[in-house]
Amino acid sequence: MGDPAGSSRRVRFADEISEAGGADAAGLVRGIGAIRRLPARAIRQMGDVRRNAHAVFQVELDSHAEQCCVSELCALIIHDHERPVTVVGYDNGQGRTLRTVDAVVGYTDPSTGDKWWLVINQALLVPGMLNPLLCTNQLRANDIRVNDEPKHLVLNPTKYHHAIAVETPDGNEQVEELVIPLQLSGVFSYFEATKPSSDDWMNAQEDWCLHLTYDAPEWAPDKLGFERAEAAMTGDDGHVTERYAGDWSQERVDRVIAALSKERIMEPPASELAVVLKSHVHVPSEGRRSVKSIKTAKKQWKVGPLALAKRWGIGVSAARRTIDATTQVAVRSQLMPTLTRRFAAHDKLLRFRRLPCQMYTDTMKGKVRSWMRQCLYGQVYMTDFGWVGFYPMKAKSEAPDTLVQLAHEVGVPTHFVMDNS
Repeated sequence: MGDPAGSSRRVRFADEISEAGGADAAGLVRGIGAIRRLPARAIRQMGDVRRNAHAVFQVELDSHAEQCCVSELCALIIHDHERPVTVVGYDNGQGRTLRTVDAVVGYTDPSTGDKWWLVINQALLVPGMLNPLLCTNQLRANDIRVNDEPKHLVLNPTKYHHAIAVETPDGNEQVEELVIPLQLSGVFSYFEATKPSSDDWMNAQEDWCLHLTYDAPEWAPDKLGFERAEAAMTGDDGHVTERYAGDWSQERVDRVIAALSKERIMEPPASELAVVLKSHVHVPSEGRRSVKSIKTAKKQWKVGPLALAKRWGIGVSAARRTIDATTQVAVRSQLMPTLTRRFAAHDKLLRFRRLPCQMYTDTMKGKVRSWMRQCLYGQVYMTDFGWVGFYPMKAKSEAPDTLVQLAHEVGVPTHFVMDNS
């Protein structure tokens, strides 16, 4: 119900104006009394439009997409991999050839107001798309925690439900972890972001840049073997299998080694051999050691394309190409640990592909020599992210040959971890 006293005051005021200035003024006052006040949110939106603020769009999660998708309308393109990909829609119609690019979107933390720059590496450039799409498994492969379960459907929700959790760089001492809360638009989960300008990206600090997806190795969902990795974790009934030593018989081990010997190199992630090495290696109780504490040093940042672009006043892509062309990767040292020098570049050393990762290697010995190749040993190469390579050998002396094969077929890692043998 309205305010009778207020209505009577407006009518009396209108009558007084009517006597002084005529009926038109009275009608105007009655119209003013009927005007409704705009909500504060509408006023803020009008203010943002007046100040020409960046347009806000929705970054949506798409579990059905095999790769993240962006466009020039909603993201800043910073790098082109020059690796076209042919994609086909759900209707199996005529395919389209799209570019693979790296893009950046801006995100503002609603709780603190901090401005973050989210880098989406190896995304498909789809012209005309209004909202970027994030492939959930592509984010998880980069150690990004993605939880798309709505909070109102969880019995005891936490901040990690219906959110994306990203660990911040080591150089950022203010924030250890960024948690991006998700919203719902119907049944689609999303968070709001903006398209940064070229000047914004040039002035961005590396401590506030987060990579949602990795830049290398190449993202190939049809070759990563997610199906095999998931099948290795579950049984025929779909439940998680309990792994114990009695279930891993010698006959089953022989079959796995035979399959490895046939393929020689397994595509990542090699779930079968990884399961053997991680879950079925028995360690006596007296030989186990527990880690009491871990101490990490502050990360030493290297000069990257963004820093060179700012110093030299060139584009980020040009700075990236300059680094690729001038970086010296063949650095060798003398026997004395205090004496280090740079040797002249050798074309044979620079001919192989460089792998920006740390690789572990060791020699395995079987109990029975294989009947086909007469191999008794095998050299295993493994990385932290699940890639495994296996090279069968007739003798231990063939280990250097497997390293040469690894360099030609896969590449040379930056660091090797091995024992003294």
